[in-house]
Amino acid sequence: MNHPEHHIFEFTPESLGEWCEARNLAPFRARQILEWVYVKNVIDPAQMTNLSNMDRRLLTREMTFISSDVLEHQKATDGTQKMLVQWREYH
Repeated sequence: MNHPEHHIFEFTPESLGEWCEARNLAPFRARQILEWVYVKNVIDPAQMTNLSNMDRRLLTREMTFISSDVLEHQKATDGTQKMLVQWREYH
C-alpha cells in the first residue's frame, strides 16, 4: 500500500502550520487537525467536520494518519483499550 509523503506524527504544531500555509490553508487549521488527532482521537479526515470538504480531501491525498494494521483490539469495561499493531513502512 502506498501512503502519502507526509505522516501526521512527523509534524510539530509549528511545522504543520507551515505545511498548511504552503497549501493555502489558514495556519489555525494546524491546531484544528492536531486537536482531532490528539484530543478527539480521530484519524479519518472525512470525520474532521470543522474543516471544509476541500481541506479534508487535501489531507486524505497528502497526509498519512495511520500506518499500521491492528492485529488485536481489546477494550476493558473501564474504557481502557489495548491494541496490538503492526507498523507499515510509509515511505
